[in-house]
Amino acid sequence: MKICFISHSARLGGAEMVLLETIEVLQESGVQCYAVLPARGPLLAELENLHVPALVTSYALWVSPEAIPLSRRARALLNMAAKSLLIAWQAQRWGCDILYSNTATVCVGAFAAALLGRPHVWHVHEFGPPMGLKFIFGERWSQRIMRRLSSLVIAPSQAVANELSAWLQGTPLEVVYCSLHRALRNDRSVTTGNGRYRCVITGAIAENKGQKDAVLALLELRQRQVDAELVVIGERDGNYGHRLEQLVARNHLRYRVRFLGRLDDPMPQVRAADVILVCSRAEGFGRVTAEAMLAGKPVIGADNTATAELIQDDLNGLLYRTGDPQDLARMIDYLYRHPEIAVRLGQGGQAWARRMFTRDRFRDELLPLLAELLPSVVWRVAT
Repeated sequence: MKICFISHSARLGGAEMVLLETIEVLQESGVQCYAVLPARGPLLAELENLHVPALVTSYALWVSPEAIPLSRRARALLNMAAKSLLIAWQAQRWGCDILYSNTATVCVGAFAAALLGRPHVWHVHEFGPPMGLKFIFGERWSQRIMRRLSSLVIAPSQAVANELSAWLQGTPLEVVYCSLHRALRNDRSVTTGNGRYRCVITGAIAENKGQKDAVLALLELRQRQVDAELVVIGERDGNYGHRLEQLVARNHLRYRVRFLGRLDDPMPQVRAADVILVCSRAEGFGRVTAEAMLAGKPVIGADNTATAELIQDDLNGLLYRTGDPQDLARMIDYLYRHPEIAVRLGQGGQAWARRMFTRDRFRDELLPLLAELLPSVVWRVAT
């Protein structure tokens, strides 16, 4: 079996880490893997380490956070047409049996698969309509394309699958939790603390990630006489980071909140934490949550989407009311004053995550789904 993977970026975010773990698991089973990237970057270096041949060529996303003018849509359409042909040509040269888009934000892999008459897999990590994305050619047309050009859609959580099921109406859809074996490879280095109760939140600094909840919770903790600090890890998105820093300054929290920016490896900071906070308004999976559990850290997460799916309240973490910093502060205070419960939750989360996110379980669920697509090639072309 030969599979061509299409990525929407060359960075090393959550979706890209899943891509690398998927390739490693498939390579162990004798699958030959190839990749298409829109740019050079850290992902390309990782693929080279795995001896994965890659085509690097820029292609447009078919989603945008805002409306774009007609002229830009026209240029995007021409780009997609040209790059779909190029990807189809390269996948044909590689002899690929399946094309696998590791994101819902690009469609060139789907069109290339259609040109070749090969099965196409969409691994949807995102929430767009209905997952929170705006398709530049309109939702109705894009919905039809995804339904027509999908041999299989993989969701990383039941939360994403629930959103997709009505939208894709009958398209084969399966939930497959990822393997987190790369997280287990990280070194065991730990950043030393300063005696304060350390809360860590990691992820892009963006409004939907909810860092504001964490800052306001820290303000409430000060009123509760809790000697706590907040470590914020992640790169800025727009002016939200600036507004967040202004909020910190207005409330005289500069010596309690540290912005570390994006870290190539945030795990030393995670291991040094007393508690991990996940304040996102919507998570397709929640790699931060799962990796914190693997590190044996107690997690407090917002009670929505995949975060509420991963966290079993009071068993492997705690859930707070989304958008309610006082409720978040109450739970941090609770763990601060009951360290034995924090230890129990960390141990419970670690045991659960080690059972759930294994490479063997991932391989045993994913490989049969891909193998089932190969006899369908002639049928897909015929219809």
